[in-house]
Amino acid sequence: MESQVFLSVGYLLLTGFLSLTIWRLFRSYFQRGAQAVAFSALVVGHTVFLSTVAELFYFPIDYLRAGPSSGLPANALVVITAVYVTFVATRTFGGGWKSSAKGLLAIGWAGLEQVLVQGIVIGGYFAWIIYARLGDELPAEGAFKISGDTMAMAVPILPAVAILLIPFALHAGLEFYYRHR
Repeated sequence: MESQVFLSVGYLLLTGFLSLTIWRLFRSYFQRGAQAVAFSALVVGHTVFLSTVAELFYFPIDYLRAGPSSGLPANALVVITAVYVTFVATRTFGGGWKSSAKGLLAIGWAGLEQVLVQGIVIGGYFAWIIYARLGDELPAEGAFKISGDTMAMAVPILPAVAILLIPFALHAGLEFYYRHR
């Protein structure tokens, strides 16, 4: 999950979901949907840059204090993102708490959807690994075999993946409501 491909795809997902949410919340400020995509790409790119800079400052201090580090704490990344999104939303869409709250809602919802998509993909992959790879169908060389019914082990993952689809259904219902009212 720390590979560059996984991170890049995750940030592209975040950009896409953020652009959809920003387009819905701040539609009067954009003439085209592409402007919301460009704005979202700028916000996500700057957030990644600021998080990287924070890690560069954090690593030497943490290394001197405690030895090798596993990275910047997740709470720090959330604070960096929240502060930057609040700043950008108030500067771009007008001052006040309303635009900053809408910006925080947008990044929060987009982040939730990003994590849900990643959870669905990872859950589906694990179900496939248990069923096909570790079962009888695709034995990997040197890999161990699961004794018992691999289908019975893989199937319980699927309801968990289905539960992850609930927020997407909520989002689709809200979009349908606002487009047809």
